[in-house]
Amino acid sequence: MTTLTTLPTLEEIAQKLEDIIAEHVEFEQPMNHYAAMVNELGFDSLDLIETSFCIQEHFDFEFSDKNALEALDKALGGGVVIAEGKLTPLGLEMVIERMPELADVDLGSQLSPMDLQKHFSMITFARLIQEFLAAAPQTCAETGEAVSFVDLVPRTSSGLKPVGLVNGDALLDAWVEKAVERLRAQT
Repeated sequence: MTTLTTLPTLEEIAQKLEDIIAEHVEFEQPMNHYAAMVNELGFDSLDLIETSFCIQEHFDFEFSDKNALEALDKALGGGVVIAEGKLTPLGLEMVIERMPELADVDLGSQLSPMDLQKHFSMITFARLIQEFLAAAPQTCAETGEAVSFVDLVPRTSSGLKPVGLVNGDALLDAWVEKAVERLRAQT
């Protein structure tokens, strides 16, 4: 059990994801956690959906249904991050900021926001989970108990009661707000 002051590393989370996904999706183990699940590991869109459901069920949270880049583009006034259905240079920069594991991947110049799924890796999912875990409360609102990670899931330290994580939409909205603030300050 680790306390919330020590977040699990991306590799620890990716290893847990590999174990969770292995129960539901067939793939050859061990898995390169940086490999694109679709392009390199042979996952199809249904495998990614199943992966997403397994993650949400294990960690007891929900990903946002919103697309982060589309939300950022809208917040910036439109056409800044996405133009004519493709990512702009700023859009590609924001992808690399959110998914630094793609820094050395040739994403091409005609990438749509929906095409990014093809580049998701265990590390991509691990990074998203780490964001949820980082936003976990330090104490349980109901009991006042300290919160610890049990099997990488936030729980009260004595009663092992699950501690709810922030809503995926709220987490995405907070990222968009910070990104807009930072981008506007740069211009």
